[in-house]
Amino acid sequence: MGTIYHHGFSYKIENFCKCLEMKMITVMLAIEFTLYLFTVYKGFGWSYLPIIGFIMLFTVVGSVIVFYMRADRYLLMIIVLLLNLGFVVQEIESGGDMKISGFMMKFGVAVVSAFLAAFFYKYLADVFRDDRGILVIMVIQFLICITMCLVGVRIGDMSGQGAVITLTVKGISITPFEVVKMLYLLVVSALLCKDKADILYVGSWRIQREVFLMMHTGFLLFFFLLCKELGTALVVYLTGMIMLWIYGKNRRWILTLLLLSIIGIGAVWFICDQILCPKVVAGEVNFPGIVEKLVKRFGTALHPEVSASDEGYQGTLGLEALTVGGFLGLDTERYRLPLPEASTDMVFANTVQTCGFLIGTAIIIAFFALLKRGVAIVFACKDIYFQGLSMSIVVLLSVESMIHIGYNIAVFPITGIPLYFVSQGFTAVVTAMVLAAVLLVISTGTVEGGK
Repeated sequence: MGTIYHHGFSYKIENFCKCLEMKMITVMLAIEFTLYLFTVYKGFGWSYLPIIGFIMLFTVVGSVIVFYMRADRYLLMIIVLLLNLGFVVQEIESGGDMKISGFMMKFGVAVVSAFLAAFFYKYLADVFRDDRGILVIMVIQFLICITMCLVGVRIGDMSGQGAVITLTVKGISITPFEVVKMLYLLVVSALLCKDKADILYVGSWRIQREVFLMMHTGFLLFFFLLCKELGTALVVYLTGMIMLWIYGKNRRWILTLLLLSIIGIGAVWFICDQILCPKVVAGEVNFPGIVEKLVKRFGTALHPEVSASDEGYQGTLGLEALTVGGFLGLDTERYRLPLPEASTDMVFANTVQTCGFLIGTAIIIAFFALLKRGVAIVFACKDIYFQGLSMSIVVLLSVESMIHIGYNIAVFPITGIPLYFVSQGFTAVVTAMVLAAVLLVISTGTVEGGK
């Protein structure tokens, strides 16, 4: 008779412990403790103590879950690093007044949302990749856009035109356009990354998938521009273009579209910078609403000081903030500049001002590491759809971080978009955690419907 093995509870515990990498958990906790020492050096160690305790607990629990799922642990390490950098920046920016209750609620909702997103996507992926499911998602996107056009509130713009459009629910400002961006990733992945299927059937209509994606993107851009959401429009457009370039099949048509986009954006930028903006600033020409905002944004991108009292106000302060922070940030509040939207739209410039060049560089390196790890997950995917979805997440995170840091250092027009994992807007934190959760689930290679 052969040997009989009893896989009881103790065996499962032993097998599970083998999955854990205590060295990696120790490294993550050591990094978090090092950042805590930085807050001690800045004089906020006592007020940050309960927050770092909660984050460390999340790191341990999250690591156990990720190791058990056999998800990408290096991606988890990068995400934990970015989250810690974000909360350290927020604590120092607030002068030690970050409310524990507010932090717990924001971070708690983000974590719960991430777990729910991971669970639903792991077992319902086929619903999101199905053509009928995608059409439903498109309808939801349009309903959100119409709602925001009708009842949204614009905040954060000196001219009153609105840097971002929000809804306020029980004192909490949320930006539903972040949801539209997340849903857009599902749409673009399902339309472009379909094995041997170039045609989408909408009732009796037969439409090429790439054409349908561009039509859908065009409708979304119309709503974004109608709501003066230039940043969201730019991010969605660039994400769509990059995904078309990577996964589109009509290469000649896509290349033509890309060249036209580059030439068009370059021409608009040149005309605004060299011709229109100086006349608008001098009061010689007046444009209505969104046109004037567009002219000023492009016209003051590289030299915001030409309109420091108007559209260039944020950019001018951002450049000044970059010069006063030094290596470890300001030692006194005396020279601190009052950056508008310091914890969201201008968080990178504020990071360099309050925490120094060291932390700013760490954030940039972390995003490069996130890009590299995300691409590794993409190449590891065997199913074309999950490969496309993971790529779209990587593209969105990369585009947003590049644009955010770019306009904070005055090389891009100010767009008012968050720096995911670092910006502390409620919806931005939730969005970042949800995207990270989906990417981690895909990295396991065990998503229902995957091959």
